[in-house]
Amino acid sequence: MVEGSGGTTQEGTLLEEAGLTLRKEDRSQIISPEERQDLENRLQILLARIPPEKDSPLESLPRKAFEYAMQAHSGQWRVSGEPYITHPLTVAEIVTDLVPDRETLAACLLHDVLEDTSVNADMLRTEFGEEVAFLVEGVTNVSRIRFGMPHEKQVENLRRLLVATAKDLRVILIKLCDRLHNMRTLEALPTIKQRRIAQSTLDIFAPLAHRLGLERIKNELEDLCLYYLHPSIYRDIKHKVDERLAARLDYGRKVQNIVADVLATNGIDAEVEWRVKHFYSIFSKMQRDNKDFSEIYDLTGIRILVGTVEQCYASLGMLHGVWPPVEGRFKDYISKPKPNDYRSLHTTVLGPEGRLLEVQIRTHQMHRVCEEGVAAHWRYKERGRSSRKLGDDAVWLSQMSGLLQETRDQDEWSYSIKTDLFTDEAYCYSPKGDIIRLPAGSCPIDFAYHIHTELGDRCQGARVNGRYVPLSYQLKTGDVVEIETSKSAHPSPDWLGLVKSSRARHKIRNYLIEANREQLIEQGRLMLGRELHRLGVNPPTFFSSDACMEIMESLEIQHLDDLFALIGFGRIATKQVVMRIMKSRAREKKVEKRPIGETLKATDIDDMLYRLARCCQPVPGESIVGLVTRGRGISIHREDCTNIIKFQGDRARLIPIRWEENGQAGSQVEITVHANDRQQLLADITSVISSHAVDIRGSNTVSTDDSKAILTFTILIRDIKQLRRLATSLMDIRGVTNVSQKRGSRTIRLT
Repeated sequence: MVEGSGGTTQEGTLLEEAGLTLRKEDRSQIISPEERQDLENRLQILLARIPPEKDSPLESLPRKAFEYAMQAHSGQWRVSGEPYITHPLTVAEIVTDLVPDRETLAACLLHDVLEDTSVNADMLRTEFGEEVAFLVEGVTNVSRIRFGMPHEKQVENLRRLLVATAKDLRVILIKLCDRLHNMRTLEALPTIKQRRIAQSTLDIFAPLAHRLGLERIKNELEDLCLYYLHPSIYRDIKHKVDERLAARLDYGRKVQNIVADVLATNGIDAEVEWRVKHFYSIFSKMQRDNKDFSEIYDLTGIRILVGTVEQCYASLGMLHGVWPPVEGRFKDYISKPKPNDYRSLHTTVLGPEGRLLEVQIRTHQMHRVCEEGVAAHWRYKERGRSSRKLGDDAVWLSQMSGLLQETRDQDEWSYSIKTDLFTDEAYCYSPKGDIIRLPAGSCPIDFAYHIHTELGDRCQGARVNGRYVPLSYQLKTGDVVEIETSKSAHPSPDWLGLVKSSRARHKIRNYLIEANREQLIEQGRLMLGRELHRLGVNPPTFFSSDACMEIMESLEIQHLDDLFALIGFGRIATKQVVMRIMKSRAREKKVEKRPIGETLKATDIDDMLYRLARCCQPVPGESIVGLVTRGRGISIHREDCTNIIKFQGDRARLIPIRWEENGQAGSQVEITVHANDRQQLLADITSVISSHAVDIRGSNTVSTDDSKAILTFTILIRDIKQLRRLATSLMDIRGVTNVSQKRGSRTIRLT
């Protein structure tokens, strides 16, 4: 998210809301009357799409949320130059296509106020109620996930995402639409940030959209990711698709007419659509099958929408009667739906002119689910008021979040994310004919634990399709699996190397811990004791202290022996306990107890209580000041930052701070070098950077059509003086025309 000010603060009145002073600015100096009217028109269109509720004015909650968000984001602008309020309004427009209700609309409009303004969760509860506040908090927790942040924090935030989503699916729906709009406007950011955001979108958010059945959102996210991660490939595919588009459309109309006539003649009222594969799907097929674009024959196809399931199968038979089907290319996702509830018949036929033709056949209701996923199955549960809950179509999410709440090991949690959310699945059958869905590559042990914990614990062998197989056998779709048990059988540590499902791994580890509990307790006690001695802490004294109890609570552990056993087994690392001890010590330096006006060193502040403001990104050596926020610690700004002007004179909120003299920690900054392109340019620039004893943490180079070069570097500098000296040296390189630094939404020329 982007912090920044679009202009100077205007003189105005102060509004007291929930104990927080918000400045009501003269918005005519910030947002023009034309822009304000455009926002108002968009809001009215949005409100008209929300079904009215009895005895409740239509506009009350969303209107209030819009005005509140306008006030909170006043003075903030997107990097693209638009008022920041346009972002939550656009997200609301996207989400309302999926979940048209007032609470969701209000949460969309407010979804960034906790992260980017001084508003806190208690204020939201007071103004908008528990439901809206819960949604905004959930989305905020997801937004705080920073890929590249310390692993423990990243895992914890992802855990919160799934737990919150399991309680109310709208959390992830809002976040996905938020990410979609950010991806649509990504061109305003530097190339290195575009690539980082696009990669995290491709790794996490696009697969989540697919798992939830939100195909329209998934497809657009993937195409945008391809555009920023592989721009030349994207342009090449787009050019080749567009080049043949007119011919394909003519062919498509011909096929549509033939299919529509055949179905109508046989009494089936059908809607026949022509479809083109999205670009990322084409790219994936080229990569997966090692094919050139010219070898992809199913770039286009038709979709047949009918009224009933019976008509789906009848249409399939009629189609195969007109054109011969291609062997091995038929898939029945109606009788065997995908995990995200996708239902459709897929077939490939040899169509007119001898060309391969992909065909999808489904009902109108199935198509809605294909496009909107679980949002199409939205259910209500009456408990005094309407509240959201998951339907059967997303039971996997609820089950997984429950399992993850029991999982403390970070590596196991990350493994669960990859296997249970983002991998293909195998569909197997029990002897009774029940369908069991498992991650691809699962073995009979996974199957056994999916049925029942005791069946897994007593598993000694398996028969697949009537034949005995080893426990390492990888199950395939269509396999009929029968588990054989024995009272003397029990899980082995070797099983952890065989299973793929997080449920099986979790159950096996639980068994092994309990079976070896006494030994693990003693081992864990010795391991933690050694680390405590290194810190100068007496183990027995610590084990009986309040500090130990607080650490156990943070790890969600009730008994000391459980902590020792988990350490002994390796599910909790001793460094997790040690880090919490060190943070507890640091917090003893209470900033609140310092006299107002006393100047602090930046290193005097607990690293859990402060953050460098993103709007001005202060660098060691620059004059800084600390702003005490509510619930988010101290935000450190440059003294001349426009975002703290309104707090001047508020000695309770502003704290004088100075950098540590001769500090060695350094600061990570992003610089951009503009130059005339030539050979050895990159080598000359990196050589100069190295000569100034500056570490390069990341880089990206772009050559333009007019023989210009734009080189972006993420570097670690000691202070502002070192940065300025480096910039001066870079300007001495032949061909370099400008050196600048990115500061939030602003770009500062360094020379």
